[in-house]
Amino acid sequence: MTAGVLASALTAGVVMSVVTAGACSKRSDAPPSPVIAKSRALADQACACTTVACADPIDRQWAALASETSASLAADDVDAMAEESQRYLRCLVKVPLTPAALLEHARALADQVCACGADAACARPLQLELDRRLLWTFATQAKFEPAQQTELSQLLQNFSTCALKAGVEPTPK
Repeated sequence: MTAGVLASALTAGVVMSVVTAGACSKRSDAPPSPVIAKSRALADQACACTTVACADPIDRQWAALASETSASLAADDVDAMAEESQRYLRCLVKVPLTPAALLEHARALADQVCACGADAACARPLQLELDRRLLWTFATQAKFEPAQQTELSQLLQNFSTCALKAGVEPTPK
């Protein structure tokens, strides 16, 4: 696995943490906002998972929540969201996403992104999905066999070629 791919995956995976970090903590006895309540519930669910089958749908929900709220998060929720993001990630990386599982998912994503043709709206979510999967796999310190590394490199190259045809730039390295 190249350092560039790992850096790309890590960059994509920490965007939510970077976006939500930095404000002063303001604890309140008031009930959490709906966004924070949902992030806490998803983090709780992720912490209860021990298999990819359990964690995968939760990861998709988390990604949707992060996408929906990253630009519109209320200032009072910034610290709470950063805290829940960290807790969620700590739990998610305890669920092993094996290289074989990543390869299976990457094959499907490569086929899907190539089917998008020139449709960037179709390809962009697939790019984000691939980035999240790479982050998850590397965060669990999965060990790739040489043949798996070669196949993943080829799949990523194919994915990137099709994503570029759709006008979606690869994740910055």
